[in-house]
Amino acid sequence: MNIFLICSVLVTLLPAVYLAKQKNLLFIDNSKNNNFLTRFIFLLPGTLSVELIFFLISIILFIFIPFELSSFLYWISVLLLSLLVSSLTILIFKKYVLRSDLPFEERPDFDKYDLYVFMPDEREIEDSSSYKLTGKIGSARIGIQVKELSLNFSKIEGDILFTEHGEFIVSTRVLNMLQDKNLTGYKTKSVVDLKTKQESDSYFQLVADELEPLSSQTVFKKGFFGSILIDENKLYYSNSILETAADFNRTVEYIGDNTGFPYYHQRFWVITNKTMKMFLSNFGKSEKDFIPIQLINDVNSESIMES
Repeated sequence: MNIFLICSVLVTLLPAVYLAKQKNLLFIDNSKNNNFLTRFIFLLPGTLSVELIFFLISIILFIFIPFELSSFLYWISVLLLSLLVSSLTILIFKKYVLRSDLPFEERPDFDKYDLYVFMPDEREIEDSSSYKLTGKIGSARIGIQVKELSLNFSKIEGDILFTEHGEFIVSTRVLNMLQDKNLTGYKTKSVVDLKTKQESDSYFQLVADELEPLSSQTVFKKGFFGSILIDENKLYYSNSILETAADFNRTVEYIGDNTGFPYYHQRFWVITNKTMKMFLSNFGKSEKDFIPIQLINDVNSESIMES
């Protein structure tokens, strides 16, 4: 009897275990803490609550419909009931809690796209005391940022650094590899040490030309203070963009919000497939740091915004 009881209790945990193995939950963002344990803890109260409802209904049926079962058959019935309830719970949660599509990094064709947005899930330089920006951002398509960047080198480390405003800083190790692989589209600007006021010979800021506007199928919506937020991280370019795109590029659009949610107003970095693979294999970056760009047959490349 006790074995049947233990098995029945374990079966009630199956929905949470099964669903926690899926990585496309609606209510958990695609972030670095999206792991099995987090998903299991998040799902367990909900799945147990649904199962409890089913069990209460079953108990009511047992009360009003007389059954004459031996002790063995009774416990078999409890186990089968647990399996049925667990199966129904999984079906309900699959319909209402799982997204219909997997996150980009979980799709089998993730590494088959031509272009990607490179946007680290966690910015290495978020402390405002670690860097300082001076100057203005040019509104014309001049190909480079006008902002000057100073860093507090005692507070940063690593080969690839991003500020929360989208400034892209690389170490000499990265720069040497970019040159060895003949990657195109980037220029370098000096970075000044905040303390010594001297130019660094260890880190450099990357700048790049701007691409043509995003396709009209890219959906924008208004953010706070008149800035824009990109919808669902889905960017579309016309196929013709491949004729002009280099290995490093930036969007002509400023995307984000002045409040910093979900990120500050900035031009996105757009890189090629081989650049993405280099960052993955040589510099410890995660697939979550890249958003594949959709290429479509679209002659109208003027972006639209929704109010």
